Amino acid sequence: MRKADYMKRYGLYLKEASAQDRKEARTDYGMKSKYYIVCASHPAEWWSMNGSLNDLREYVKLHHIGPVA
Repeated sequence: MRKADYMKRYGLYLKEASAQDRKEARTDYGMKSKYYIVCASHPAEWWSMNGSLNDLREYVKLHHIGPVA
């Protein structure tokens, strides 16, 4: 499955992390990440180094997010 299709299926989108976002990050990983994953139906945001499909899958699995109807 392509990343765009997966994101649409689960209602996810990637936001590019700004310098201010990285400055406010609490972990070293967050400070180095280029993106963060946001879900319309779930309040948690998750840092992603390169916005990969694998990161999206882990986010969905960790937060038990189901497909958008």
